[in-house]
Amino acid sequence: MTIHMVVTSFAIPFSSMSLDSIYSKIFGSMDQSVTQSIIVVADDIMSIVGPIYASTVFSSLGRDSIYYINGSVYIIATVTWFAAWKWLEPFN
Repeated sequence: MTIHMVVTSFAIPFSSMSLDSIYSKIFGSMDQSVTQSIIVVADDIMSIVGPIYASTVFSSLGRDSIYYINGSVYIIATVTWFAAWKWLEPFN
């Protein structure tokens, strides 16, 4: 539990900074307050949908299914990220 708390205490802020820079490239010159609002709304939706999804899958298919589904989603997202890497431009 302690290791998990230490790792996530660093991982969550770093991933948020990374996502903010990606979103600012995607949304372009959009007002930063609107961009942050979109990110907060998406985070709130996931905070609601995530536990509902996990409990539904757990109760109907079991714990291993959650691991397989989440692992598959993470692998697909990572492959997509690396495939799109050549189109990303350095931040100026």
